[in-house]
Amino acid sequence: MRCPRLNELPPPPAGRSGWPWSEESPPLPAARPDGTPWPTITVSTPNYNFQDFIEETIRSVLLQGYPELEYIVTDDGSTDGSAEIIRKYEPWLAHWETGENRGQSHAINQGWRRGQGDIFAYLNSDDCLKPGALEVVAGSIKPDEGRHIVFGDCDVIDEKGKKIGYCRGRLPDPGNLLRYWEHDFTIPQPSVFFHRDILQRVGYLDETFHYVMDYDYWVRVSRHYGFYYIPQSLGIMRDHLRAKTSTVIYELLEPEWFRILKKSRGDLSPFTRGKYYLLARNYRSRILRISAYARRRDIPFKKFQKIIFLSLAANPLNIFNPKFASALFRATAGHSLADRVKCILRRD
Repeated sequence: MRCPRLNELPPPPAGRSGWPWSEESPPLPAARPDGTPWPTITVSTPNYNFQDFIEETIRSVLLQGYPELEYIVTDDGSTDGSAEIIRKYEPWLAHWETGENRGQSHAINQGWRRGQGDIFAYLNSDDCLKPGALEVVAGSIKPDEGRHIVFGDCDVIDEKGKKIGYCRGRLPDPGNLLRYWEHDFTIPQPSVFFHRDILQRVGYLDETFHYVMDYDYWVRVSRHYGFYYIPQSLGIMRDHLRAKTSTVIYELLEPEWFRILKKSRGDLSPFTRGKYYLLARNYRSRILRISAYARRRDIPFKKFQKIIFLSLAANPLNIFNPKFASALFRATAGHSLADRVKCILRRD
């Protein structure tokens, strides 16, 4: 389906302007410059009770100006006004449905299974695409040259749509995504697109994963295909308190990470598995949780000390990590330097 023009879509809510409310990507010609047809791109969006963001997500896909778009939205049993918002855009969707809550992975797979495209992606209903992203992707995925899956960077915005950061994609070891905890690299999910060959060979998301289904999928894909990095922003990632990765505690994430390790190809030695286990426990925000625990006076300081120990055991170099030092400083804010040391070392 040809992407609609801005004047064909419902008007934006009062006070909304800029991309994708009052701006659109220039429409592309019906065929590529060499006369070949554009590949059909299938985008699957899962939604559950994100009526505040879903309309912006939908418009960012529909206003790409792309000639061959297949957009599928699966509402996973929302109880807010999401369905009414999606229904406004029904004429430009290849399919949409609302039904029983069966989880994010199932909703994404529903869209992919219905899809007939050459290129696939999924975009959560609180994220967006950057203008012109689909044109860039269509010119970058070249299975004949070994480019089956691509990813780029992401802008980071807050709940009100204000830009607050930038997530740069980095993949230093394309052949082994199990090194996720050993190196600082990122595959920003809203910027990932892949050829349908991957679905046919690797299959769909594992619906038993609820938090790291994307990482599990990238690990499975990496066993057969190399990732290709596009050095520009393709997506927009929203950081807000209602986001799943913001509200979930890391004790819920860790079992899923360890499952990924356990079902790896078996090419990891016991030593390496043990090392990754510790690194997984240190994943990203663990050192930042120190300050949160310290502020909660109902949490014994023995647990506070345990978190510090695990962070250093997983990676002793954290002692030189500015985030680690900052977390310790915030954890004991309001104390003198001597009191801070006593606060950290004391026992209950």
